[in-house]
Amino acid sequence: MTNDHTSNPTSDSQALLNQIIIDYMKEAKRKRRWKWFMRVIYLLIIAYIVYYVSKGTNEDIGTNIKAHRG
Repeated sequence: MTNDHTSNPTSDSQALLNQIIIDYMKEAKRKRRWKWFMRVIYLLIIAYIVYYVSKGTNEDIGTNIKAHRG
């Protein structure tokens, strides 16, 4: 009768450790994706605000100027 029970916990613990590492790597990858997604969203919001602020100031330029009479 062989004692295979002693080698099994080592295999199980190694498999569990591998699964934990794989799950951690997947979660880190997801976190990086969301981080870049949020950066793009913030950049688009800032670009939108800058565009409309500059658009508004361009329309105001020259409104107080009277026609030149010469």
